[in-house]
Amino acid sequence: MLLPTARHTLPIIMLALALGFPPPLSAQNQSPAQSSPAAPLRAPFQLTPQQQADVDRILVLWENESNKIKTFTCSFERWEYNSAFGPGNEIPLTKSDGELKYSKPDRGLFRITKINTYDAATGTWMPQQGEPNEHWVCDGKAVYEFDAVRKQVHVYELPPELRGKGIADGPLPFLFGADAAKLSERYFIRQVAHNNEAEIRLEAWPRWPADAADYQRIEILLNRKKFLPTALKVYLPNHDEKRNNSTAYMFDTPKVNDPIDRLAVVFQKPRTPWGWKRVVEQPPVAHDRHATRPAPAAGQNRVVPPSLQR
Repeated sequence: MLLPTARHTLPIIMLALALGFPPPLSAQNQSPAQSSPAAPLRAPFQLTPQQQADVDRILVLWENESNKIKTFTCSFERWEYNSAFGPGNEIPLTKSDGELKYSKPDRGLFRITKINTYDAATGTWMPQQGEPNEHWVCDGKAVYEFDAVRKQVHVYELPPELRGKGIADGPLPFLFGADAAKLSERYFIRQVAHNNEAEIRLEAWPRWPADAADYQRIEILLNRKKFLPTALKVYLPNHDEKRNNSTAYMFDTPKVNDPIDRLAVVFQKPRTPWGWKRVVEQPPVAHDRHATRPAPAAGQNRVVPPSLQR
């Protein structure tokens, strides 16, 4: 699916809206991934054998730590850069606050709680009037999108064959359930220089056209001890040196596997607010957003590095 703006990137990751059914509201007019085979993209860089081995080691450590996550709660900041409407390449158009909640394997919440938009007259960010219109919940059986503008709750029922699948199988599996082999098969990944020794900085470029239609590349900062992302930056396809079209997420210290975190209540079927309308959308047709990937022929080498093959 094509992300119309960077604003929808994290919600789609969190709430499994890329498991093969249409995204909410503003992304509904986008066409699904094509089913015809497509060749992988050319690598944007080349790694030495030692560099590749270092990346493989990081991915395995990341996977091992991710497998330990059962529940996850954190707040975050989101900075959106827009070359067409923003104040400048180095100044975000909006600064927002939000919260993430996750329960393995397929329950999640994404909510923006405050949006501040840059005001050229004052040179600062002013609070947006009205309730932020970004709130999604997935209870494992359906995705609920709260549309504060229309005062509607859009319900996207998950087909039975998609229930129980991990949120990490979405388009950007960098927050939960990292799988070393899957990441290497799907992305060109390299470690890049970083000025903070407590963090590891990775850069991931899509291997396949279906992903490249959504984003140009992703930068991830990992805590070196716990291998939890501390920041994630999504560069849109139209980003370049002169036009900064990207969205950065900075995550606060999360609560992981907290025994008193009552996430089961959070992910119950949400009630429709008073005065709102509940809209049940048509059941989606399951499809593989990565059907453009040709299946390896017999004897054909996979793109997964040997050290990660299982």
